[in-house]
Amino acid sequence: MSKVHDVLIIGGGPAGVIAGIGIAKEGYDVVIIDKKERGNIGKKNCGDALDTKHTNILFEELGIELPNLTVTEANPSHNFDFRRFSSDQVRKFNLAQVEIIKKYSPGRPVSHDYMGHFTEFDHRKVSKDLEISAWNSYPLGNLQNMQVIAREDKKLLQECYRIGDPDFQAYHHDLYRGMGRLWVMEQQPGPVNWAKYNPIPVKGAVRLWSWEAFAHDAEVVSYFRWRQAPYAQEQMHAGLMYRDNTPAQGQEEANQVSEELKKIKMPATKQSPIALVHDRNARN
Repeated sequence: MSKVHDVLIIGGGPAGVIAGIGIAKEGYDVVIIDKKERGNIGKKNCGDALDTKHTNILFEELGIELPNLTVTEANPSHNFDFRRFSSDQVRKFNLAQVEIIKKYSPGRPVSHDYMGHFTEFDHRKVSKDLEISAWNSYPLGNLQNMQVIAREDKKLLQECYRIGDPDFQAYHHDLYRGMGRLWVMEQQPGPVNWAKYNPIPVKGAVRLWSWEAFAHDAEVVSYFRWRQAPYAQEQMHAGLMYRDNTPAQGQEEANQVSEELKKIKMPATKQSPIALVHDRNARN
């Protein structure tokens, strides 16, 4: 007669294993199923199945229990320890991919795509293994998100509703420029589909955002996306082209910036006497 288990987890990667350990500690009978054969489990720690030698590092050798299932809120130092450990795992996973690229395509600069106000890992440590620090610039969506993440500022929201918070963009340009060569991997070209409200940028906004990036020493400004998708989740997310392949407002402004760049010689970057201090540990 087959045994009946309390919990079945499909996938023996980091998330599946950690979830299984936490549930098992509560007294439940847990089974984790992974597609790999038992003899091959644990041979690769990134995006692969984990065995006890890996979980022992986390729970025994490092002494880091998950900061959950506590009687009340977890100790701040407990949360900090786990978040720092998690950040280091992000860097290790990214480095594993960088090493593959360097091995099979040597001599090419490698980048990573960062976001605004994202503190789940230490970008500076990850950037040490990269040549280019790129980020996604969405001034209108970020303006609304910060009303919830940081503080509500109705006056700022009203005044910058269709242009975005200039300080937010400038801050992140400088933040990531300090970690390597700066690229804007995704520049908002029009209304997005993921914010609470998705207004159309004021005329000239895309041109302004592009020039702001170049003024902060960006090498590349890449617009997301080329053509608005005719279906699926992001069909309401603007592109440089409409669905029928006619130019959208964003393309007209991007073309204008392109022509202006041909006429202007950008000055060389100079060392600033003012420092930008971003302490991720303090944020956590």
